[in-house]
Amino acid sequence: TNEINIIFEEKDLKDLSCKIKDEPLQTVENLVGLGIEFDPTYSMRPGFLHYVLQKVSTQGINLVEVSSTYTQFMLFVASKDAKLAFETLMVGVG
Repeated sequence: TNEINIIFEEKDLKDLSCKIKDEPLQTVENLVGLGIEFDPTYSMRPGFLHYVLQKVSTQGINLVEVSSTYTQFMLFVASKDAKLAFETLMVGVG
């Protein structure tokens, strides 16, 4: 791929944007990152990440971005959807 996502706090926008030479394809503001930390054994369960995504998306919440590591899964949603997304994750996954 030839694209890179950069996610940072709004307070750093002005300082960092002058250090990036290329014009961004898109800038999205007012995002909230929700993280799920799970036991490493979950990484071997077929469909686990799909289950998490499905729980949130069936609530009508747009997932702007997702990121994962071996034991963590981050969902980035609009700040207006943060409470519903959090509650959905707590009930559906927590």
